[in-house]
Amino acid sequence: MYIPYIDTAKNIFKNAKIVVDKFHIVQLIKNNLNSIRVELMKRKMECM
Repeated sequence: MYIPYIDTAKNIFKNAKIVVDKFHIVQLIKNNLNSIRVELMKRKMECM
């Protein structure tokens, strides 16, 4: 989850639990893996 949102929620809602749903965790992992994949493909193309 976006760190500024977490910090703001903690400041405004002092006793609230911060919860991140599975969808956003999977989305974050998928996006990072895709970025790595794209970078690897760029490197591969540069070597050819």
